[in-house]
Amino acid sequence: MKTQSISVIILSILCVSLLWFSASTWQEKVRNAGGHTARNAEIPQSPLVENEAPVKKASPVQYMSTTDLLKIGASLDDKTLEVVISRAEAGKHVQMLIVGSEAIAAAAERFATVISDKYGGLIGVDVATFDMTSTRFVAEALEAGKIEWEAGYDIVLYEPFTLHNNGEVVIENERKDLLAVKALAESYVEDVSFLVTPPQPIYRAGYYLTQIQALKKFTSARGIPYINHWPNWPDTRSDELLTYIDETRMPTESGIKAWSDALIAYFVDEKFVK
Repeated sequence: MKTQSISVIILSILCVSLLWFSASTWQEKVRNAGGHTARNAEIPQSPLVENEAPVKKASPVQYMSTTDLLKIGASLDDKTLEVVISRAEAGKHVQMLIVGSEAIAAAAERFATVISDKYGGLIGVDVATFDMTSTRFVAEALEAGKIEWEAGYDIVLYEPFTLHNNGEVVIENERKDLLAVKALAESYVEDVSFLVTPPQPIYRAGYYLTQIQALKKFTSARGIPYINHWPNWPDTRSDELLTYIDETRMPTESGIKAWSDALIAYFVDEKFVK
């Protein structure tokens, strides 16, 4: 009986030990299994996304191709066309100044609008007009800084105040004034294109015709491009001219169109005018 009791006790101890060992082994497997699952369950990182777009290098503004400029500017003199193309190829704006008497103001404004459109914004035009002789202009307007030459004008179209000079400034001095304006423009932009256009015709002109002819001859001798708009006007002896200028000799709508059409035709080949 005693021996049997001891056997039962030993058997009980063995059963408990076996249960404890099984439990421990199972927990260890769970821990190992859990650790392996955690490592394999790592969420892959998403590719890095930049918060800001890459910085792009600034590129020159593209206005018109050289081929297009050669076509639209076919009527330009070589120097002016060269200036326009060189600025366009460099991605730069072409700065143009029209300066002269108050008579050219309206024609210049119409010209500026058309040119900006035809050249796709490449050419910008400033207009500066004065009610004075060329000598006074050189002495006062230029010296007083009424024109911002620092803007760096690539093209300067000069109307040399010839009508204002009539009876006031001799032809020789008008020529000196013209060259003074040209030299000033060149002092700011070395390769500037300097052009000249005469003022408006007047009815039954006398000595004024001599002045205009002298201006045309002088610019030709100096190789200065001369935009002659007079062929667009009626003859100075024709009564029809009175519909192109008013009683103060200022251009009417017809005169403005005659003058500006000639300027436009010089810069825009006839195939592109309309």
